[in-house]
Amino acid sequence: MTFHKIGFQFLRNENFKTELKFNTEIMSRAVLLYRQLLKEGQKWQEYNFREYTCRRVREEFRKNRSITDPQKTEELLQFGRSNLELIHRQRVISNFFPPEKLVIEK
Repeated sequence: MTFHKIGFQFLRNENFKTELKFNTEIMSRAVLLYRQLLKEGQKWQEYNFREYTCRRVREEFRKNRSITDPQKTEELLQFGRSNLELIHRQRVISNFFPPEKLVIEK
């Protein structure tokens, strides 16, 4: 019997507890990374960058929510962490040159 919980697959067999623990650990790491990416994306001063970053983070996580392969999941988490660092660096650099506020933000 197979159960689906937030895109991760749990199998009923003798390794159920091990797989459940592993998948729960991956899920918690993925949720933490998701929150960090969204939080970092909200810190952009430019409206367009802020909205684009948050939209892309949501799209990527939705697209990959059904991945069950542990190796692929680890690759995606590593990719997300590298993107988090990239977003942080670019945001810090862009803060040196503050933009004018858009009409939407005034």
